[in-house]
Amino acid sequence: MNITDEYILFIDSGLGGMSVMDTLIQRKCGYPIAFYADAKHFPYGEKSVYEIASFLEDIYKFAISKFTVKMIVIACNTASISAIDKLRAVVDVPVVGTVPAIKTAAELTKNGNIGVIATKTSVKQNYLSDLANKFAVGSNVYICGTENLATAVEEEVNGADLQELLSKELAFFADKNIDTLVLGCTHYTFLKDALNDFFQGKVRIIDSCDGVTRRILSLLPEALGNSLNYNCLFLNDIKRLEQYERWNQNYKWFQEIFVEDGTWKKV
Repeated sequence: MNITDEYILFIDSGLGGMSVMDTLIQRKCGYPIAFYADAKHFPYGEKSVYEIASFLEDIYKFAISKFTVKMIVIACNTASISAIDKLRAVVDVPVVGTVPAIKTAAELTKNGNIGVIATKTSVKQNYLSDLANKFAVGSNVYICGTENLATAVEEEVNGADLQELLSKELAFFADKNIDTLVLGCTHYTFLKDALNDFFQGKVRIIDSCDGVTRRILSLLPEALGNSLNYNCLFLNDIKRLEQYERWNQNYKWFQEIFVEDGTWKKV
């Protein structure tokens, strides 16, 4: 890591936010990325608004002690909904949140029946309903809080076990005749293929990755055009290191990995 570089700081409780980061990398982002995986506090979907705000502020303080932060991307719907305003109040750089793409779904639905899945913490707040009332007037928006889908991504559940879990978590939609499903958690992007199979290819699956990437690039237009960066991962749970290294071998996201084991060290 070059401490003289300006980094885009991505924050999530685990692997989910890497779906957004991957989209930005594919656009050949010209800024290096520092991804902070707050795996020690996973899942955010079970934490209070106060706790999440505290986590974000602590991560920012840690980051600025290590490198220059150009922008913060909260690559987590739950954290964005819960605490983005609180973080913006204490930082002096742009903060981009991850907003469920209800507006896009309203533009694409054919029958006006839109499903939204999100963590229970997200669903408990009024934010999703407010988005629906603002951007999906005239459509039926069915919001479902899920309990175990983010964990399924972190634990790499697949095959029949995953389909059984989806059957339980998404039973709410059995009689809703949705033709569009909004993913209200960045982890869920990694379940797109399984969700498509579950709905037998009849439901359009929409995440926020493209929208967040466009927002980042609109604020940092000079970020386009150079992809020769040294992206870094900061992982605060050494027990998860082997898994994260394996994912990185598959996706080639990071050139350096730092892990916390009492103190921070480079792997």
